[in-house]
Amino acid sequence: MSQSIINLNSEPVGQGRERICYEHPQDTSKLIKISNTGINTQPKREINFYRKLEKKGGIEYTHIPRFYGHAKQPQ
Repeated sequence: MSQSIINLNSEPVGQGRERICYEHPQDTSKLIKISNTGINTQPKREINFYRKLEKKGGIEYTHIPRFYGHAKQPQ
């Protein structure tokens, strides 16, 4: 698996209680969500939801955002 670093130099497009959202610098149709609390409850819940949908097969992404994967923040 190849790793690359994504530099987020822009202002956030949104901020919630647990995460800050940035526009992906190489693909403006995608967002990057970063935890601002260190608590990963919501992302884990979302990832489990997507995995359940994938197991069912035939996911319609007309009403939910597409999940492209998760990344770790550099230490």
